[in-house]
Amino acid sequence: MAIRPALVAAAIRMALGQGWDPRKAGNAFELALTDEDLTEMRT
Repeated sequence: MAIRPALVAAAIRMALGQGWDPRKAGNAFELALTDEDLTEMRT
């Protein structure tokens, strides 16, 4: 699967919706994506 900017942007929006705050220092934020999530992001 190609990782395109639109997919990255969608993943960032999802992470923000799940509580990730990019301004906050700390451990990496783990975002679990299902095949369904990836399919929806590509459309």
